[in-house]
Amino acid sequence: MSGRFDLIYSSAGAGVSGHFVARRIQRRTGVPWVHEYRDLWARNPWRLTKAYWWREWLELYWERKFVTASYAVVVMHGRIAEILRARLPVGLRERVTVIPNGFDPAEFGGGSPPPVDLPLRLCYTGVLYGGKRDLSGLFRAIQMLLQSGKAKQGDLEFVYAGSDADVVHAVASRFGQVDMVRVLGRVPTDEAKRVQLSSHVLVLVEAAEDDPWVRGNMPGKAYEYLGAERPVLALAHPEGSIAELYAATRAGVTLHPNNSEGIAQFLQNALEAIKAGKLVPYEPDRSAVKASSWEVIGARLASLFDDAVRGHAPRGARA
Repeated sequence: MSGRFDLIYSSAGAGVSGHFVARRIQRRTGVPWVHEYRDLWARNPWRLTKAYWWREWLELYWERKFVTASYAVVVMHGRIAEILRARLPVGLRERVTVIPNGFDPAEFGGGSPPPVDLPLRLCYTGVLYGGKRDLSGLFRAIQMLLQSGKAKQGDLEFVYAGSDADVVHAVASRFGQVDMVRVLGRVPTDEAKRVQLSSHVLVLVEAAEDDPWVRGNMPGKAYEYLGAERPVLALAHPEGSIAELYAATRAGVTLHPNNSEGIAQFLQNALEAIKAGKLVPYEPDRSAVKASSWEVIGARLASLFDDAVRGHAPRGARA
């Protein structure tokens, strides 16, 4: 190994410490640096830390420092890019680049046939942020179906894999649906994908607050579900980024988390299909889905890296 590197790339998923390390390496070496945010760091409304004014000031300060020192900053969606560009000086805004998340079809091992029998199995594999991602509308819809006689006990099952088991139990208990819930807790990634493949419908949950950050947020789970090739019931803002993805790919429907009537109708249609010996309707746009595969997304990222290496001038080395 020669010890020479062409590019520094850092990604902020669970935290931004990698960006501080990458910036220091960039200052010492002059090697071009590209950094990425899965979610924006500064002014994130779902932050787990208290939003003290001095902390927000520091985060905005370092956010700008990082952009100044790097060749480009990658974000997941155009709406998030607009938020970031709006708080940067004009000369830095062009460095904000949108390259969305994606999925690897190989992780699903070629897939498997969807189940065909009752119960209608819904699953969600992810975090609920203590209930900020709210399942109340879903369980209210199930309660409506049972009370109206359009479904009976045992017709539906909700499987949850994640760290918010207490949240799921609490909301299910509130609507008298504890018996239909199967909580697996935290499971390895491979097991989560097996759970998805064993389900009729994949549930995606997001807040529906009319907040630009929330509407623009695009969880990696939204892309992962594309690889499972199961219809998605997305409980999210109907005019947000998630809705755009599933409308473009035709891989699912997006309903407001509080739209229990709409959710109940979706579930009723799915139940009727199964009872008639059919599959839950799923007719995605295959070419649109493929555009979100890692093969395609990886090529876009590689192109950005090539541009950074070819066009680099140590413009931020002393930032």
